[in-house]
Amino acid sequence: MGGYLGFSSFNFYGWYSSATADLYTDCQFSNFYVPNNRLGFQYPVSGSNYAGIGTYCRRIPLCEEWKEYLTGQIIEPLKTGKTYCGSMYVSFADTMSVVCNDMGIAFTNFVPTNPSGANLNINPQIENNIVNNPLANKINWTEVKGNFVANGTEQYITIGNFIPSLLSDTIETNFN
Repeated sequence: MGGYLGFSSFNFYGWYSSATADLYTDCQFSNFYVPNNRLGFQYPVSGSNYAGIGTYCRRIPLCEEWKEYLTGQIIEPLKTGKTYCGSMYVSFADTMSVVCNDMGIAFTNFVPTNPSGANLNINPQIENNIVNNPLANKINWTEVKGNFVANGTEQYITIGNFIPSLLSDTIETNFN
């Protein structure tokens, strides 16, 4: 699956990826232009940018596991025992034909890395409800949100699919 991600409701900085996530921008000199680009057409939820990540590998075992994640550093330490709400917005790319509904948000005290595109072995605190919140919308953004209680050690936020591709919940769709 390829798609777009818009994230809100949390104070962090410095998005980065140890794989090949893409930044889509309104800069007219970019190959990853907003709203019209190689994956389709989509305006940002807010602002002028969004990111694109691969969350599912369809050609198992040919590609084994290949996923992309986005990580950012949390600006202020989370308070132990406090409940936080996290949310992100997902839009299924126009040119993709397989939707992966397993999206999550993980808060960790370390920088997760997957230089080979491997699945991150992390239990996200927030996971998409795959039954009530399918992520197959190509026109509008779909919100993925949830609450979690902080343990006070969280320093980083990572978004992506934390379920191995063989176990991921997917839906075949028609192209466009």
